[in-house]
Amino acid sequence: MSQKALCLFSSSLQCRVMIELHSNEKLLERVQIHKPDLIICPFLTRPIPNQIYQNYITLIIHPGPVGDRGRHSIDRWVLERPKEWGVTILEAVEELDAGPVWAEEKLDTEQHLPETATKSDAYNILTTLAMKGLREIYHKIFSGNYPGVEQSSALKTHPLNTLKQRDCAIDWSSDSASTIARKIQSRDSQPGLLDSLCDVPVHLFGAHVQPLTNPIRAPPKTILSIDKQALLLSSADSSNAIWITHLKNTLDKKNPFKLPATQVLPPISCLPQNYPLFQDIHVNIKDDICYVQWEFYNGAMRDDQCYRLKQMIRQHMSTNIKVVVLLGGQRYFSNGIDLNTIEAAENPVEKSQTYIHAIDDLIQYLMTDLSDRIIVSVLRGHAGAGGAMMSLVGDFIFIQENSIINPHYKTMGLYGSEYWTFNLPSRLGSISQAKSFVNHLVPLNSQQAVTSGFADFSYSTWNEVEEKISNHIVSNLNEHLKWKANKRQENITKFGHPEACRQREIKIMNENFVSYEFNRARYQFVRKVPANTTPFHLLSVGHKQATMMKGQACAAHIYNEIKSKYQQNGGSTPTLGCLLAGSKPESELYVRMKEKSLRERVNFKTHIVQMQPNENDSLFGLKLERIIHQWNEDPNIHGILVQLPFPDHLKQYQHRVLKLINPQKDIDGLLYPNTQFVPCAAQAIIWLLDWYDVKLNGKNVVVVGSSKLVGEPVSLLCKARGATVTICSVQTDDLRQAFCYADIIITATGSAHLIHGDLLPDNRSLVIVDAGVSHDPPHIRGDVHMDSVRDKCVLITPPVGAVGPVTIAALAHNLFQAYMLQEKLPSEIISEYDRLNVLKHMI
Repeated sequence: MSQKALCLFSSSLQCRVMIELHSNEKLLERVQIHKPDLIICPFLTRPIPNQIYQNYITLIIHPGPVGDRGRHSIDRWVLERPKEWGVTILEAVEELDAGPVWAEEKLDTEQHLPETATKSDAYNILTTLAMKGLREIYHKIFSGNYPGVEQSSALKTHPLNTLKQRDCAIDWSSDSASTIARKIQSRDSQPGLLDSLCDVPVHLFGAHVQPLTNPIRAPPKTILSIDKQALLLSSADSSNAIWITHLKNTLDKKNPFKLPATQVLPPISCLPQNYPLFQDIHVNIKDDICYVQWEFYNGAMRDDQCYRLKQMIRQHMSTNIKVVVLLGGQRYFSNGIDLNTIEAAENPVEKSQTYIHAIDDLIQYLMTDLSDRIIVSVLRGHAGAGGAMMSLVGDFIFIQENSIINPHYKTMGLYGSEYWTFNLPSRLGSISQAKSFVNHLVPLNSQQAVTSGFADFSYSTWNEVEEKISNHIVSNLNEHLKWKANKRQENITKFGHPEACRQREIKIMNENFVSYEFNRARYQFVRKVPANTTPFHLLSVGHKQATMMKGQACAAHIYNEIKSKYQQNGGSTPTLGCLLAGSKPESELYVRMKEKSLRERVNFKTHIVQMQPNENDSLFGLKLERIIHQWNEDPNIHGILVQLPFPDHLKQYQHRVLKLINPQKDIDGLLYPNTQFVPCAAQAIIWLLDWYDVKLNGKNVVVVGSSKLVGEPVSLLCKARGATVTICSVQTDDLRQAFCYADIIITATGSAHLIHGDLLPDNRSLVIVDAGVSHDPPHIRGDVHMDSVRDKCVLITPPVGAVGPVTIAALAHNLFQAYMLQEKLPSEIISEYDRLNVLKHMI
C-alpha cells in the first residue's frame, strides 16, 4: 500500500513525497519540519498522535466499507465473503476509524475476490481500490474542495472488528477442505492460523485444496502424503484433501518464522505415495508457445525449486516451441532467494551460496539453451530484487498495471546476482544507467518500469498480453530472433561475457553473505522486526531538511540488552576504575557523566581516583603508575579508564600511564590497536549509523581526523563493512574536493565549524556524523557548522546528545564484556551474550 501510494503521488501526480514510519520516535518532529499539505496513513493499526491530525489533514485508509472498524477487516472479508466490500478513506480523529469519510470505493466480492484468495491477495485488491480513491481526493483537495462527510452516530458506535482465534479455528471433525483452506487463507500471510500437528503447536500457511480420485478413508487431520516439503492432510470432506506448504512453530524461539512444513515438524515415517503430488509449477503448451507459471510461497525460491523449474521447462521444450512465456506467480513473479530457510540453516552462508548458484543456473539455462527462442517475461504480480533481475532474461518484459517492482539489492546489504550486471545494462543501454537504476532505492510502478526502459509494455487485461504476443512477436518471429542474436553479440562486446559477469557477482556476493549488513537485514526481515526509525533510504525521499540523529534511544537499547543479561547472571558487580589526572573542568564533567550513566542505567560501579600533583612533585608519575598496577591486579576492578587528555602540564605522564593498562581491562580502547576492545567513540559512531539504518557496504565514507581513538578505528570499522574510506585532516588542502563523492562524512577533529555548507556537494543524500567537540564556554561547538549544512544532508548529528550518549553505552558494553571474561562465567552465558551482542542485535 505505502509503495503504491508513493508511486502514485511522486510519479503520476508529480508531488513531492516524504515517507515516515509510524514507529519513528521523531515522527512529530519530522511532520513539523516538513509541514505537509496532506498526510496519508495506509491501513494503520495504531492511533496517530493528536498533535498531528489536529494540525494537518491526516487521512486513514481503512480496508473495509463505511461503518466497518478495527484491525481485522481483511481477515473477515476473506473468511466470511460478504456480498459487497470496499475501502474507506477517512479523516483521523481520536476514536479509531470514526472520522469524516473522504472517499468510499466499493466492489463485488464474488467478482473480485477469488475463492482461493489469501489475506495477502485481498490486501493487494484493496490497495488497488484505495489508489483510485486517493487520486480522486487529490484532485478535490488541490481544487479547494475538502470532501469529508461526518459518519452517522450509529456507524461511529459500531463495535471494533476483531477476529479471535476461536472465530476461525478449524473443526477438523466437520470442516471440509475448502472451509479449512478459507480459514487458513484469512490469516495468511500474518499471523497464520493456530493449530497443532504431530503434537507441535503451529501456525498454518499456504493452503491448497487437493481433489482426490478416490474417497479418503483416513480420519480427518491425518497426514496422507509429503511432497516438496508440503503436507497433504485429510479433512471431513472425503473427496478432497488439503496441502499445507508452510508452518511456524509457536514455541521455537530460535526460528520464530515461517518455514517449509517438513522443516518444522519432527521426522515423519514413510508414507504411501498413491496420492496426487503437490503442483507448484504448471506448463501449458498452446500452438508454438510454452507458458510457464510457478507458485512458490511469497515468491521465495529455494534451490530445489529452481532446479525443478529448470527441469520442467526443459522437459517441454520441443523443436516446434518458438516462444517461452515466463509467468511467475499470480501474486509475485519472484522475490529471489528464500531468506527464511537461509536464516534457519545451520550454515546460512553456505545455504545462501547454494541458492544463488541455483537461481543463476536457471537463468543461465534460459539465456543459453533457449537462445533460439523468444522469451517473454510477464510480471503478473510484484517482484523483489532477485525476481526483477530474473525477469530480465526475457527478450520482452510485460508488466501488469498494478504491479510494483523493487529492483534493488542494497536494502538487504547485497550487491546482487542473477546476471544483473549483464542483463540490466543490456536493457537500459549502459553500465552507468544500470548502476543508477539499482542505487535508486525506491519502488517502481508499471508506468515507471516502462518509462525507465526496464519493461516494454504495461497491460490491464490478459487479452492484451495474448494479443501482443500473437500480433507483435509470433507474427514477426524471424525478425525478432535475428535481432536477439545480433543484440546479444553487441552486448557481449560492450559489457563482457555473461559468465564473467556472473563470476564477478558471485565473488562480491560471497563477501556479502558473511557481512554484518546482510545478516542483520535478513534477521530483521524474516522476524518482521519493526524499525527503530524511518530507514535512511526512505528518509532521503523528498527531504527538505536534515533529520537530527539522536543517541538516547540507541543508548537505551544497549543498556537494556546489558541489563537483561546482567540481572539474569547475578554474581559480583562490574566495576570500572577511572583515573583523572589534574583538574580540567570538561574532563571532570565527562567522568561524572560516565559514573552517573553506569550507576543509573545498568547498576555498575565506578571507582574514581583524581590525582593532583603537589608542588615539585617528582614522584607524581610513579603515583599514577602505581594506581594502574593496583587496578591491573585487583580482581574487583574489571575495566580501567584513564580520562584523556591530561592537562598540558601533565601531558608528559600520559603515554607512560596508558601503556601500563592490562589489555584485558582496557575497555576504552586506549591501547588500540593492541587491545581486544574497540575504542568507544568509534564503536558508538557505527552503532548510531546502524540505528538509523545507514548501510555502509558500497558507500563512500570520508573521515576527517585520524586520531587513535576515533578517526583511525572508525575508518577500519567502515572498511570492514565494505565501505570505501578516504581519510582527511584539518590540514587537507581541498576538503571540498574530498567531499565531492561522499555518501557519509565522519568528522572528529575538535576544530569548531571546520566544515561549512559551501564545502558540501549538492544533490547528494549525505549523512554527517560530527564527533568533534570544542569547548567555548558557555557553548559547545562541533566540527560542523550546523545551520549552513542542514539543507545539504539527510541525516546529521548535533554536537551534543548524539555520539556522546552512545559512547558511554559502548563503555558499559565493553565493561560488561570484560567482566564476563574475568569472572569466568559459564561458556553458555558468554556465548548467549555474544549471540545477542548489540553489534549483531542492533535492531
